[in-house]
Amino acid sequence: MPQFAPSSVHRATVTLTNPKTAGFDYVADLCMGAEWTVMATASFHLAGGELKPVDFQVSMPSVTGTYPVFIRILCGGVVVGTFTATEDVVIAYSIEIINFLVIYNGYMVRDLWDMNFEQYSKVTHLGFTLRNGGTSDIRGVSVKARITPLFPGQPLQELSPPLDESLRQIAQPFTLEPGRAGKDIFFDYRFPGIIFTETTYVLYVEIAILGKTVITDSLSFILAARPPLPPSISGIPSF
Repeated sequence: MPQFAPSSVHRATVTLTNPKTAGFDYVADLCMGAEWTVMATASFHLAGGELKPVDFQVSMPSVTGTYPVFIRILCGGVVVGTFTATEDVVIAYSIEIINFLVIYNGYMVRDLWDMNFEQYSKVTHLGFTLRNGGTSDIRGVSVKARITPLFPGQPLQELSPPLDESLRQIAQPFTLEPGRAGKDIFFDYRFPGIIFTETTYVLYVEIAILGKTVITDSLSFILAARPPLPPSISGIPSF
């Protein structure tokens, strides 16, 4: 099914034919949803037996969901035909997280998997890249995040994030433009002290559009432990 961003504008083309021998003026409504909400209207003339493509400039619904599409044809104010599109249309935000980012000691790396304990002790910021996979700007994007250690034996699903004040606002509303590069989002973070046991961390992300949460996602990663120090020996040697 084709997918579009809410409130985005696109062109739809429908090929129509006049089965009569005389020409007529027509009005066509492109409708979406079970209530047949009119999203675009086009006026056109068809000569007898003429086949012609008709274009509609469609403003997509502002609410996400799956919508059936209908065409209603009127002539002289009277409905003379209705048609149902072969595919429904999905209205959704096409936002995805494509990278996990780390800044340590002034350098940026793409992940933590190859970092040793000395490097992650110098981490100052964590982040990720958001990409708009659609074709139009997405306005009013805001981001919250939380990072949590997963204790030994604790199931991952127990840490599903409550969408409340426990998630920290890390990006004020901005416009996410379409494109492969995306936008990097960072927040300051310091790992606590020296990690002597292998620890799994979970990064939770909540993305909102115009104040409404549309995406929640999580990413887990493992930090290696610092090698144990050799045992110390005290005392005065005797000979």
